[in-house]
Amino acid sequence: MKKLLSKIISLTIVFTFIFSSLVYGADTSEVDVKVLETVTSLTEESQVEVPSIKKASINKMSSNFEVATAKTYQALSDYINLNNSDNWVYKQFGKSATGAYLNVEASKTGNMVIQILSYTSNTDSSVGIVQRTSTGDVMNTISNGLRPGYVVTAYVPVVKNTEYQIYLSPANEGDIYGFRAAVVPGGKSGTLSTSSNVEKFAIGSGTDIDHKAYTTYWKMTAKKNGRLTVAAQDVYSGSKNVKITLCNSKKKAISATATLSSSGENIANAYYGVSGSSKGTVYYVKVQTSAPIYAVGYKFTGYTTKPGTKKSNATSISKGKSKSATLAASTSTGSQWYKVKLTKNKSFRINFKGNVAPGSSVKMQLLKTDGKTGLKTLTIKGKVNTTNEGYIKGTVSKTGTYYVKIIKGSAKSSAAYKISYK
Repeated sequence: MKKLLSKIISLTIVFTFIFSSLVYGADTSEVDVKVLETVTSLTEESQVEVPSIKKASINKMSSNFEVATAKTYQALSDYINLNNSDNWVYKQFGKSATGAYLNVEASKTGNMVIQILSYTSNTDSSVGIVQRTSTGDVMNTISNGLRPGYVVTAYVPVVKNTEYQIYLSPANEGDIYGFRAAVVPGGKSGTLSTSSNVEKFAIGSGTDIDHKAYTTYWKMTAKKNGRLTVAAQDVYSGSKNVKITLCNSKKKAISATATLSSSGENIANAYYGVSGSSKGTVYYVKVQTSAPIYAVGYKFTGYTTKPGTKKSNATSISKGKSKSATLAASTSTGSQWYKVKLTKNKSFRINFKGNVAPGSSVKMQLLKTDGKTGLKTLTIKGKVNTTNEGYIKGTVSKTGTYYVKIIKGSAKSSAAYKISYK
């Protein structure tokens, strides 16, 4: 993987309270994964050393050629890499032709990345190239002037099992052109595989035949509780944002919509707390973008603690110990309970560190020994690319068992976090 999203900016928010102490909350950056190289940057060095061509490998210009299908970033980048000269199909203009076309037909609906190479010895100094319907109506411009020894890379929208023409004009007899194309499917739900290697991320077409954004649902399954890290990027030009929303098995939103920038040096991530089961709990990542082609993937980190959900079954945290847990995304609000033993006039510190879903918040609340009266509350807001940290520290005037609640700010809040007591 080469290039990817935005260098993460650290944002710090400080909260101050009086409670024999100060309570602080802060946001810090975490991820530093380079962005994927885009289609346009992969081919920006468009002048290439054209391989020698055997006469037997040259087909007539009007004959069809096979369009590949690319479903992962790695498959697409390998296919169109200019260092890869094995998959060109060469066509030659016929006698006295002033223009010629190549018939193309894809087996999937989506955006087709097409590359066209003008052979070094071609006599046309500049050739215009367009996508046309099978009846000759112009749909999209691919190039206004392809020169000999150069390659043009572009995308054109296609509908499966529909024939199109790639039309070149003007043209001279005997000129040779190389072609290769791969369609990236769009508009259909897919399945994501967890991977820390972003080059293996799934890819999809973000826009349809009319250049309008698709809404696509990508399925993933959680077999245990943990942190879901979702990353997405415009991999055509790197200039378009990608919007993602976490949904439940019924495709109902259980998070706010997060906007992931495709500019900068590092990949943008959104974090969510999710619950899993041995049979697998199904989630969907809803994607919307004006990017013609985007990449999306996820990484899962398991968390072991299952905290109590009320005072009577609060999870105990011993001094010097910690618990890692998730406040899971769902369609309802909720809270988790912990208990700590505090000693009169002795300093303590309760730390929160983890990831809160973008556009949502959670609260860490310290309660008196009755489990009802609040002493201090810290609100922690989630952002893209952000690890949240906060703490409550101070002393108490009475020895006893105190309670700590981690509370959803709304139904669409979630978090994966570690809570510790010092």
